[in-house]
Amino acid sequence: MTTFSARLLRVVAAAALAGAAVLPSITPVAAAAPLVLRAGTTQDLDSMNPWNSALETGYETFTLNYDLLVGFGKDLEPVPGYAASWSRVRHRTASRSPGPSRCATG
Repeated sequence: MTTFSARLLRVVAAAALAGAAVLPSITPVAAAAPLVLRAGTTQDLDSMNPWNSALETGYETFTLNYDLLVGFGKDLEPVPGYAASWSRVRHRTASRSPGPSRCATG
């Protein structure tokens, strides 16, 4: 019986250590500050106006901040971006109805 009680004591102690290791990780923690993603580049931005930007750096910078009018789906099909829906009006012309604002500032 002594061997059994010693073994039981070891199992209980191991379970208590495992529980003590897991419990602190599941307690909720309030964030000290909001999460911020910072992206940088080594190239200069050619323009702060998205309509005047001609370089890839400008395109990447503005697509990190703003959604495209129409995005690309999994199979490269058009999916709603800033425009909630769109339809063809005439050849080479499309109309759109804007969706909710989804820019970086809300």
